[in-house]
Amino acid sequence: ESLQTYLPTRIPSLADLAANGLGALVGAVLGALLATTLLERGSLKSVGDDWFGARTPRGLILAGLWLFASLYPQGMLFGHGSVVSLIGPVSGYPFTPVEFARVEAAVTAASLFAAGALLASCFTPAAPRLLLLALFVLAGCGVRALSQSILFAPEQAFAWATPGAQRGLMWGAAALAVAIALPRAMQLTLAAIALTFATVVVNLAPANPYYVSIVQELNPGRFLNFNGLTQAISALWPLAAALYVIFALARGERR
Repeated sequence: ESLQTYLPTRIPSLADLAANGLGALVGAVLGALLATTLLERGSLKSVGDDWFGARTPRGLILAGLWLFASLYPQGMLFGHGSVVSLIGPVSGYPFTPVEFARVEAAVTAASLFAAGALLASCFTPAAPRLLLLALFVLAGCGVRALSQSILFAPEQAFAWATPGAQRGLMWGAAALAVAIALPRAMQLTLAAIALTFATVVVNLAPANPYYVSIVQELNPGRFLNFNGLTQAISALWPLAAALYVIFALARGERR
């Protein structure tokens, strides 16, 4: 807040400074009082050890970042890894609406499967794997609906649920239901393949005309910096996930 004094487009405020300082103080006090009880010896830690073990924090963090990145309104549902906004369109092929729906379904399914398979690779045999993956899929849809309603309008909350996105959700969820029974090394390998496919296709596909039209009306306002953060994480998530898979397989993490 103090440094904003030197930004001509921002107005520093003592009220903001007091509110942010109070929020940080409350969070620090609660963390000091509750962290040990909740995270080191409480029931939450016991459930975490039973369901995830102690070796998979990076995989869980990546799954969480995938959900966070979904707050950015991509042209396709879960279309992470897009860099066309930085380098310009790669493909000039004019897809028909039917073709675009198929591409969107493929990207949605592959991205959902890649993130879900990474999460599934973190489960222990004692975890309710099917339930956790179902909650993960619902969380991804909920995050996207929340983003649409906040950034655009409440009536736009489910505008992303196009026929292509719906088919992709069904395909990705069905593939995940099968993948939970596979060995961890196979889950990671299939996640890498799906990740590569989704990233390549999302960058080769043309822009969604409907998406372009609503983004032109978007005024991020106070969410400008937040949108920039979510866009950066969305673009970099496939690379981070790929590096995680490579190192996990290289270390021989098969079980």
